[in-house]
Amino acid sequence: MDGRWFDGLNQAQLSAVTFNEGPLLVIAGPGAGKTRLLAHKIVYLITELGVRPDQILAVTFTNKAAREIRNRVGLLLAHQTDAGSAADNSLPRLCTFHSWALGFLREEFGAAAARPVGEDEAFEVFEEAAAAARFSTAGLRGLFEEVMRAKEAYPPPIF
Repeated sequence: MDGRWFDGLNQAQLSAVTFNEGPLLVIAGPGAGKTRLLAHKIVYLITELGVRPDQILAVTFTNKAAREIRNRVGLLLAHQTDAGSAADNSLPRLCTFHSWALGFLREEFGAAAARPVGEDEAFEVFEEAAAAARFSTAGLRGLFEEVMRAKEAYPPPIF
């Protein structure tokens, strides 16, 4: 293992980066190094375990975090002696949950996924879903309006 790109990790971070026995949940507060850890984990997967970058998806909550991880991964891979062959000159997909979901919807439904849906069209989809699930259509408009009210009220206000 090339320790140069492990420099700066504490023992807990290094353990998380090299953990390879199944899913891993990292719980840490602000400033604890989660972004650094994720960037190093991605580089570890590529350089040490031979995972192809196009088979890695890293999802964050903010565009800023996605950019930061992308930059760090690029720099870390550039410092590897065989970065060209290890990274296949590409980076994993690093994005927010929302941008990933929109991309998925566009792949599945084309340009229609990118446009807003009006209430009438939303109700039509609601009707189709109810019919497909063999629900009674009696009172469906009232149920739809109740769902819309609940959606607008969620999450409840915090005082």
